[in-house]
Formats: sequence, structure tokens, C-alpha cells
Amino acid sequence: MTEKEATVLHLLARGHDVKGAAAELGLSVHTVHERLREARRKTGASSSRGAARLLTEAMPPNFSGSGKSGVLPCSIEDQSSGQPRIGATDGPRLPG
Repeated sequence: MTEKEATVLHLLARGHDVKGAAAELGLSVHTVHERLREARRKTGASSSRGAARLLTEAMPPNFSGSGKSGVLPCSIEDQSSGQPRIGATDGPRLPG
């Protein structure tokens, strides 16, 4: 799962709807729906809220979050080895 997909799921877990998540992240509703669809596919969840629950259940209970939106970092499994890759992303990093 990409960091961007996890960010949207964390916002859903905190009570945002798709429009609210889009506004919080400065994205279009279409982009948020795309990220949610990919997150559902990768987690095997039947709903976006279900995928959000799976992600938050995997987080340590005493983690307080960080960043502007309080988004929690996540561990992403390396699909080739099944081992967690902390802070990994599926795409190139942008400078800056």
C-alpha cells in the first residue's frame, strides 16, 4: 500500500467522508476514490471503511500520530518477501 493510500484510509478512520478527505488533502474527490479503490484491492477489504479499520488495527495503540492531518505512518509489506518495509512507497519520491 502506498503512503498516499494509507493517508486517505487514516482520514476515513478518523471520521472524514470522501469529500472531507479530499478537502483536507487538497485533492479531487475522484483522486480520493482512486486511492480508496486501490487500498481496497490491496487489503482485500470489501469497503473503504473496512480497509481503514484493518490499517488502524495494525497500528500500535499508543501512537499519537503526526503531521498536519494527524495521519499515522504505516508499515507496508514488501510484496516479494512479505516483510514490512517501514515508510516504503510504490512510486518515485518528488524532490522537495
